[in-house]
Amino acid sequence: MQGDTLHKVIVDARKGAVDTIIVEPQQGRTLLQARQIAQARAEAAALAAVQGEIIRWKLKKSEGVWFYKFRVATPKGKLKDVFVEKNSFEVKRVRKHEEVELEH
Repeated sequence: MQGDTLHKVIVDARKGAVDTIIVEPQQGRTLLQARQIAQARAEAAALAAVQGEIIRWKLKKSEGVWFYKFRVATPKGKLKDVFVEKNSFEVKRVRKHEEVELEH
């Protein structure tokens, strides 16, 4: 369908923030599917390193290297940031945060 635009909406449940990515229709579906598969692999790597629930994520560049940064809420109420390298899906760093109360 000509003129269609593919949108992906990203929601940060903790902050209530919403971000939308607009993708070109011809290459859009393939590109979006590849991004979703890559993100799912990175999420799996993060959750293998730290058990819990991913509550937020973003893609960041540091020193010329792209990383997924996942904020994970652990079952014990702690927050941890897990950095997963974008191309290799290797967990490069886990950063701890102070304890927080999780609402369910």
